[in-house]
Amino acid sequence: MKLSITFLLLLSFLSCQDDDEPIERVVTQEGRLFKNCEKDPYAGMTLNFYYIRDGSLLRDNKKEFHSSTTTDSSGFYSFSYKPKWDYIEVENDKGDVVFRTAPPFKSEGNYAYAENYSRTKLTHPVKIKTDRPFTEEDTIFMGAEANFGVIFTLNGPFENNQTSQTDLLNFVRVDGLIAGFHQSIESKVIFFWEIGIEQYNKISTNAAPFAPPNLIYNVPQRLCDGDTVIVDLRGL
Repeated sequence: MKLSITFLLLLSFLSCQDDDEPIERVVTQEGRLFKNCEKDPYAGMTLNFYYIRDGSLLRDNKKEFHSSTTTDSSGFYSFSYKPKWDYIEVENDKGDVVFRTAPPFKSEGNYAYAENYSRTKLTHPVKIKTDRPFTEEDTIFMGAEANFGVIFTLNGPFENNQTSQTDLLNFVRVDGLIAGFHQSIESKVIFFWEIGIEQYNKISTNAAPFAPPNLIYNVPQRLCDGDTVIVDLRGL
């Protein structure tokens, strides 16, 4: 009984703690906001900065306005703040979220710079590994997760170490933010391929029965470029 009362008193004490005072450390955050990998900027965009505290059983959600600024012609912005609560959310003048201050912004340093992008399109190199040329009747069809339809075709005959490029793909990650992707973000993508459109249609609608080399797992994909996808035809 005493233990339960002590626990309830501790919860009450923690819930009443005042976390509204910012840390006495001024952080300057700068960056640029881009629409795509060609770095077309979000120029003249109003940015409103809010302190955000996520709620829990012990505390309420909180949102407090900090300041505003406007990006210049290159998409550049700058603002300074004292760290407080969980993170800073940045909204445009319509109230849409542009980005949030995830790491490296929430750090022990006093300066942070980042380039943020909208969801981008990019390509991957494709390298053919083969021990025979096949024929001009053979065509490789390839797809990728988070993309609709065929993203790569190549007609035979093929050469060993022959390299081509996929069509433009969607960056595999999705979020609802205007420029929510940090320049250093990386993800993993699954590619799948077959020779002939009939076989490709089977694997693109039901990949479960298939295995490598027709399924290529965990190909690294960064915001504006992707690693090489190896299509291994040896032994087929």
